[in-house]
Amino acid sequence: NSKIKSLRLDDVEWQHIRYVIQLTKPFALHGYIVSTRDTPSINQVFSTYNGLFDHLDDEKAKLGRKKKTWKKELMPAIEAAIHKLKNYYNATGGKEETLYNVAAILNPTSKLQTYDSGHWETSFKVQYMRAFMQHFRDHYHRADNGPATQSASSDFTCLAALVQKRRQKTRSLQQAGEDGEYLRE
Repeated sequence: NSKIKSLRLDDVEWQHIRYVIQLTKPFALHGYIVSTRDTPSINQVFSTYNGLFDHLDDEKAKLGRKKKTWKKELMPAIEAAIHKLKNYYNATGGKEETLYNVAAILNPTSKLQTYDSGHWETSFKVQYMRAFMQHFRDHYHRADNGPATQSASSDFTCLAALVQKRRQKTRSLQQAGEDGEYLRE
C-alpha cells in the first residue's frame, strides 16, 4: 500500500529519532530515579540540575560544530530546554533554598562538596555554609541545654558544636555495633 509506505521512516529520519532519544535520555533517567525511589531525593536537587545543564550545554556545543541542516535546526529546541530548566531551577530559590541547601549538605556522600563543582562560585559555598550554620543555630544548637540560641559567636563555634555532637553520636553508634560502621566508612 503506497499510503503506508509514505509513512515509513527512512534512514535519516531514524537517525533523527536516535539523536532525540540520546538527547532526552538523561531527563528520562533522572525522572525515573526520582519517581521510583522509596527514600527522599531532595538532597540531589542541585546535583541533578547541574548534571542536566551540563548535558544540554555539551549537546549545544556539539551541535554548534555540526554541518547538517537537521542537526543545526535542533539548536532552538536545546536553547528552549535550557530556558525551561532555568525556570524550574529558579524555583529552588527563595524560602525553599534553605531546605534544598540543608538537604544537600546533610547528604553523607557529598556534604559541602556539592558546591565544589564548576557550577558554583566560592562565594556560594561560603554563603550556603553560613546559611546551614544559621539554620543549625536556629533549630538545633542548644546552649546549656536551654532553648535554641541564635547568638553563637561564629560559624566555626557552631560547626565545632555540630562536630562534637556528631562525635558523640558516632561513639554511641560504635558502641551499639554495626550501626557505627556506616559513619566510619
